[in-house]
Amino acid sequence: MFIGNNRMYILDGDRRIVIYDRRGNFISMIDTRGRGPREYLSVPQFAVDTLTNNLIIFDQQGRKNLFYDLDGTFREEFLYENRKMTSFFSMGMLHSHLIAYTFTRTDSLLAMINPMKGERLDIPLTYAKPYIHDYDGILAYSNLIDTKDGKFLFNFRSDTLYYIDTTLRVTPRFVDKTPYGSDNIQMYPTVETDKYVFFVTLFSTINVPNGKLKFHVYDKELRQFFRLKQFSTRPNDRNSYQLALINDFIEINWQTITMNYQYAATFLEPDFLIENYQNLPSQLKELTEDIDMFDNPILMLIKFRD
Repeated sequence: MFIGNNRMYILDGDRRIVIYDRRGNFISMIDTRGRGPREYLSVPQFAVDTLTNNLIIFDQQGRKNLFYDLDGTFREEFLYENRKMTSFFSMGMLHSHLIAYTFTRTDSLLAMINPMKGERLDIPLTYAKPYIHDYDGILAYSNLIDTKDGKFLFNFRSDTLYYIDTTLRVTPRFVDKTPYGSDNIQMYPTVETDKYVFFVTLFSTINVPNGKLKFHVYDKELRQFFRLKQFSTRPNDRNSYQLALINDFIEINWQTITMNYQYAATFLEPDFLIENYQNLPSQLKELTEDIDMFDNPILMLIKFRD
């Protein structure tokens, strides 16, 4: 999800991008799958550049970038006929460059792409920690986390959290040397404001069955970490972390961050709302009174002040 220009851009699977206004009213949809001009094979990633008013789809199967305006109207496309494009796991815009990242069992790659000129700079990265097997899918995190003036670069195989600034310079920002008792636990950044950086412990419950979910905040002025009071204890329990957010606990995890540094979001499904009706605040109770199991989910946005 990306929020900007008084719009919400939501990727629906890998098929289409649906555009709403801030009140949830439908505006338009980008849904042109195919192999011809102006068409894409899939949408694994998209990015929004508010500097140039471009929405960019990176079609890695078709090896091309498709450009739209911020209302979803097609503008142009750029082909990469003679270059093998990598299947990127994470992508975002930074100073009108596409920042893309991928990794395999043996290595990883950070790419800086100028989509208007078709230029690309690749930075290979190697890590000492072994590849982590994630059988229950909890580690399906985003490697690139948006901040106000740049992006964090995170990989579970590295104890170092890197920062990419607007000049595209990559520097280390935090090093996690916490004695967790397991190599399969790491601090993951979620939201950065002018005063704080919020973190959550990231781990797989299969690899670390007794792992404890913890939330921390780094105070930039005091240069110290603090443990946050929390509501939930289980890392992948929807009832737990969504009820925490509803009750104003800052339990932002890898499933709730968006492509905007100020926003977190979660979809509240009808069955969840009905099941937890007694624990909802008055506004959500009112919305849930007329809902049934087949209705659309409710989108809850959480905005952080600078």
